[in-house]
Amino acid sequence: MGNNFKDLIFEKKNKLFIFYYIPIKLIAIFLVLVGGSILSESLGQFNSTYSIFYQVDGPQYYFGCSLNSANVLFTILSCVFNIKSSSAIAAIGIAIFITLIRDYILFICAKHLLKSFSLIIFLSILALHPYLALYSVKYTTDIFACLAVAVLFYQIIFNKRQNFFKILAIIFVGFRNNLMPIFIIFYVIELLINIREKKYKGIIFSFLTIIIVYLISQSTDGRYDERYINILIFSDQNPYSWFSIVNYFNLEHNSFSYLLVSPILVISHLILLTGFRESVFVLGIEFLIDLGISGYIQILIYSALSIFHIIGISNFYKKLIKDSPVLLILLLYVIPSFIAVAHLRYFLPLMPLSLLGVAMLLNRNNN
Repeated sequence: MGNNFKDLIFEKKNKLFIFYYIPIKLIAIFLVLVGGSILSESLGQFNSTYSIFYQVDGPQYYFGCSLNSANVLFTILSCVFNIKSSSAIAAIGIAIFITLIRDYILFICAKHLLKSFSLIIFLSILALHPYLALYSVKYTTDIFACLAVAVLFYQIIFNKRQNFFKILAIIFVGFRNNLMPIFIIFYVIELLINIREKKYKGIIFSFLTIIIVYLISQSTDGRYDERYINILIFSDQNPYSWFSIVNYFNLEHNSFSYLLVSPILVISHLILLTGFRESVFVLGIEFLIDLGISGYIQILIYSALSIFHIIGISNFYKKLIKDSPVLLILLLYVIPSFIAVAHLRYFLPLMPLSLLGVAMLLNRNNN
């Protein structure tokens, strides 16, 4: 029996994904669908806000076939499939399909990094993670950011530099323009490597990729705009902005005050980014405290998620940074939101890597 189990894990690992991971994932998705529907109905008048299909990004941009939307390829895809709501069957199907592709890519990477038991642990928590299960059926631009980060992780781990991946980078930025800094920096590094190695075709293609990625991110009215981040940081629009923290301690608004409260901003935003939903960042923790016992339960759950994710992502980089320092590029996706809009949705693309880091904790001593 031991040999048969070993054969299943080491010689037929794809079966582990197909016959172990996918059934568990589909069950988790089903439970999210049923649980979310029950929750929406029980909350009555708050249905639109609490529904699992609540569209975070404005439908006027993405479901109206407007080519001036912030993520133009997402709009075009919605238009082609005539998607008018994130609860449409086509929308749910696309979300699940993209999620499974992302997870299979992560599975390929995990096979390269983990031993058998740790691989099973990784697939289990990847399938059962409640927030990942929720976003497996949510048709938003975030699912394409998740796929892009998984593909880039695959490129880095296996040192893939084919032009096919450059085309994918351009496409991904069209679906989620927040990816622009990641791919710009990644292909600047690749450009420098090609220059050092005197690979002239590589130089040309890397340079063209950088230019096209930037142009796509700036091609619409909703382009990538760092000024928006500045507004969120230096205003009182949310209780955890740099501006609001300085106000809380009754300090003057100068460079010294901002430097003084920086540790508070870093710690609070790290916790919010890795564990708490958007409403907490916008309304403050008092929003949950006012809910009574249910609010305190939510605080405990979100805090546990934050600790879990911080441990995972820390170990992920601890194990891999020496051999693959370029993996630090992936953090560029969350740095703007970490500073300006810190909540769990923006950590979503790095969440599977955090789970991989947790599995790697168990990887050293198991056979």
